[in-house]
Amino acid sequence: MKRFLLFLTIIISLLTISTSAKSDDLTINIKIKSSSDGYDLTSEQGFELITEGKAVLPIPAKSIHLSYENGLMIKTDSGFYGPYENSMVASKNNITSVDKRKYNGCFYVDSINNALINNVNLEEYIYSVVSGEMGSSFEMDALKAQAIAARSYAISNLNKYIKHGYNLTNDIYSQVYLGVNNVNDKIRKAVDETKGLIASFNGEIINATYSSSNGGVIASSEEVWGNKYPYLVMKYDPYSTNTPNVDWKVEVSRDNLDELLAQKTNKRNFTGLRLQKNALGRVKDVVVSYNDGDVKLSANKFRLIFGSSKFKSTLFDVNKKVENTNVKPMPKKEKTIIVASTPGPNEGVVFDIVKLSDDKLDKVSKVQNIGSSAEAGGQNIIETSIDLTDKYVFYGKGFGHSVGLSQYGANEMAKQGFKYLEILNFYYPGIEVKVLND
Repeated sequence: MKRFLLFLTIIISLLTISTSAKSDDLTINIKIKSSSDGYDLTSEQGFELITEGKAVLPIPAKSIHLSYENGLMIKTDSGFYGPYENSMVASKNNITSVDKRKYNGCFYVDSINNALINNVNLEEYIYSVVSGEMGSSFEMDALKAQAIAARSYAISNLNKYIKHGYNLTNDIYSQVYLGVNNVNDKIRKAVDETKGLIASFNGEIINATYSSSNGGVIASSEEVWGNKYPYLVMKYDPYSTNTPNVDWKVEVSRDNLDELLAQKTNKRNFTGLRLQKNALGRVKDVVVSYNDGDVKLSANKFRLIFGSSKFKSTLFDVNKKVENTNVKPMPKKEKTIIVASTPGPNEGVVFDIVKLSDDKLDKVSKVQNIGSSAEAGGQNIIETSIDLTDKYVFYGKGFGHSVGLSQYGANEMAKQGFKYLEILNFYYPGIEVKVLND
């Protein structure tokens, strides 16, 4: 059966997947959950033990309990199987249920942290990610852009959790992976029509990060995480200014804010706040003043003291709404995108002109940048002081780290007629889209 070909020997040295293979040949190890009590799996067709790429033992039970003790242990109503080293279990029909979610592929419990791991074909994984990250209500070309971004991200981050015994997690710390429950024909079509396509820069598969919405200002990777990538730059995004998840508000009393700040500063009774913004208005740092000196927090760390689902982005202001007056929608040009990129010293906005080298957008094509892709405004910082008050109201735009692709921005571009290659090049300037290892 096909799943036998998907087998990877479960040792750390083999968790790094060779990108010399085709996407059909690759499997990826995803952490599903952690529990000290083991894991319950169900299958209407029963299970098989998979080792050395072969089914070596039928397990005639619809429900099994997995754990790890000197190897994989399998408990059924009729008794125990194991321990088995370097082994996995799989449903006979390749569909296994865990906590009412259905998954393709094989399962094992890793020997490092006793986590439940799903070993699944890369393309099957991408079906689920596109479904979980966007969903079928999005436009087809937005879904295709998401599929390529998700595939690129997965391959470029294979070593992210390798020391823990797997490649990626199933949540926002990697990519949302929810099994096959919500995968439909539209999702499969978007993934199938971009099968094996990845985005690369100078021959390297890109770290294709993305978030829900940037609120009109794309953040640079260097500013958010300290890692500089030439394709993850700061610039205006006119397609993300009026989309779902774009506006948010957080209210907090002075006392509660003081308590939250103490988690990061180890100090009490702050005496002032200053916002340090980049040239496009996104907050870079928050300076917290105390009687004995200042403490500087990155905007991302400041955001996280409230919780990322509540304090949704680093594009915010205090006691007044964020206004992106420099971001204006631009008309679509035939086979040409005009991209708001960099505020110049005198002229407000400098433009990148992006063209496609292939007239047929549905074909694999190199996307070329003509013009500057420099980060907007360089290191210019605008600092504003916040008056002390009994209550602070934070107004913001966007949802997520805002680096790379904006999912709702991509959808807006697709609605305006942009194809997936154009969408990808807007959010990752200078990339090449190609088939993996062609």
